Amino acid sequence: MRSVVVFRLRPVDAGVKQLGRMLAYRRAKTPTQWAAELPFARDPNAIDRALRAHVETQNALNDFLTARGARTWSPTDDEPEFDLAWVRRSIATVAEVKSITLANEDQQLRLGLGQVLDYQQIMTKAKPEIRAALAIEKAPRSDRWIELCERHGVVLVWPGTFDVLVDRQLATPMA
Repeated sequence: MRSVVVFRLRPVDAGVKQLGRMLAYRRAKTPTQWAAELPFARDPNAIDRALRAHVETQNALNDFLTARGARTWSPTDDEPEFDLAWVRRSIATVAEVKSITLANEDQQLRLGLGQVLDYQQIMTKAKPEIRAALAIEKAPRSDRWIELCERHGVVLVWPGTFDVLVDRQLATPMA
């Protein structure tokens, strides 16, 4: 059995041209089949749970934002592969969504924070003041993650705290 990896190549400087070209948000769906790995390298039930949690969190965030007047979108061909972006009251935000467990929480939060900062940096070519958010499926075990995200200008949220994204919207982003 062989694995196939497909890459979508684009020039390094191919950032976002205009946020005005946004596509509508495409509701996230749980894949019916996950990528093949070595047999039992990972518990298939754990993979299914993680994918389901990711999809539920992403769609809940989208629903929360659209109910409050935000215009959400999924990545276009010339944007990085973020999970969700939106504009509300002329303020753009890009978000990464992560599912977490006791075993992978630190790893997932490190990965998500790095991803969303990268997306934000790429997207500043089109929108210099774009904000960044990291959405997780449940509260982190340690408040240090909230503090770390805040130090880097990223808002960390989970279901039940999404209102922070609306409340903090008038604050100025970190430079």
